[in-house]
Amino acid sequence: MRMTIDGALADVAHAWNERHMDPLRRLPAELHVSCLQWLEVHELFTASHVSRHWRAIAVSEPTLWDSYDTGPFKDVEQSLKAVLHRSRSVPFDFTWSSYYTYTSEMSPMLGDMLLEHAFRLRRVRLRESTVPAAFLLSLLTSATPQLCTLEAWTREPLQLPDSMSSHTLPRLTSLMLERTILPTCIQAVSSVISLHLQVLPDCRHVFLLFPCVQDVTLDGVMSTTILPHELPQSLTSIEVFSDHLGREDHSEQLLSSGWRLVPHMRVDSTSILRPLQWFTARTNDRWRMTMTMLVPAGRNSVEMTLLAEEDAALHVFMPYDAFLIETGLEYQGCWTGYITRLTIDGVLDSLPKLVVRIQMLPSLLSLTLRLTQAYDVAAQQLISRNVTISVPVMQDLVLDYASSAKLTAEEMVQFAETVPAFLSWGNRRPLHLVGPGIGRIAQLPRNDLSFASTVCETLRFKDGSFEEFRSFSSPA
Repeated sequence: MRMTIDGALADVAHAWNERHMDPLRRLPAELHVSCLQWLEVHELFTASHVSRHWRAIAVSEPTLWDSYDTGPFKDVEQSLKAVLHRSRSVPFDFTWSSYYTYTSEMSPMLGDMLLEHAFRLRRVRLRESTVPAAFLLSLLTSATPQLCTLEAWTREPLQLPDSMSSHTLPRLTSLMLERTILPTCIQAVSSVISLHLQVLPDCRHVFLLFPCVQDVTLDGVMSTTILPHELPQSLTSIEVFSDHLGREDHSEQLLSSGWRLVPHMRVDSTSILRPLQWFTARTNDRWRMTMTMLVPAGRNSVEMTLLAEEDAALHVFMPYDAFLIETGLEYQGCWTGYITRLTIDGVLDSLPKLVVRIQMLPSLLSLTLRLTQAYDVAAQQLISRNVTISVPVMQDLVLDYASSAKLTAEEMVQFAETVPAFLSWGNRRPLHLVGPGIGRIAQLPRNDLSFASTVCETLRFKDGSFEEFRSFSSPA
């Protein structure tokens, strides 16, 4: 009865609009379409129920329905079926967002619907879904002339089909796959320029399959993984990741390879010296080094960046414990002379150990200390060591209190006063104090900042938009 009444009211409203010519209906259909293009697909479903006219416009324009994200839908199969029907033959994008669909499993029905329209699939993103390898294999062996992006994780290793080639995948430019086994018979897929693979033990022929790739990420690479011997000429970026930092070391593979230096490279290592040996052999000693030590909150790692004059960079990630071993005197001459920028996160643990192990950083231009906790303990340790690091050309010292909002101005000053206890440089340099609450230090009288005259020529205070400078004359 209710549906009969609703239908009758809709008929009356429709007849009235026809008779009085609803102003919206006077607008060109193209203008309606341009307005509806601002809506997401789930919003289009709502809009198409506002009036028969809007529904007719929405349903008649297939480009409004050329993409689908599972996120907002509970009835994924039924809504996708409707969208595929309304999009007709236009190229189609599909994205799985498991956050809203409450499951990471892609149903067989959903896979069958996508395969039925494989010829017009343009972008398929299934990274948040657990996809059967059989579905991906069927997709890669189907006619997919429009496919330009494919991103998917599988339940089991995926054997790429021998039929993969530039002929079967003429427009594929971006590929991201998990647990991949390369084809037994390789035919080049020359259109791929962005590649992200979780590799299995042997991936030596990956660049034969993708010879024109520019941006590569290889996940799950172990020390025993067989990597390609050479890099393609098209390559501009390669990142190699292990599953657990510290358990795997890619530097041995780097040394034994014929890889050249490309603009962006990233590897894991348990050594400073092996990546240095590879890098210096390709730069003729014309390079510099930056280093970031991340110690607190479980991030016990060191990031070392080696920069060539032509701006090519090798980023090396290594465990903090392994780094400490190679700060001994027998290793220092090989690498400490090249550090130009150093950032230390976790001063309490790292800085006292570094001061004891390293006596000089002759090329260091910038030092940033990220201060998080226990300044009084760190200060006491640094003073008690009675040793300093010589930084003769340092131009910039930054004390970053960004993670220390609860400290008082006096506590911040207390650590700044210890700087001469662990750093030794010739002329006075600018000292930057950065972070929340720095304005409180800027308000202190000059007598409370007496340390500055022996440490620096300029104090710079910065807290968000607040910035202030103070100059100090040298002590008599």
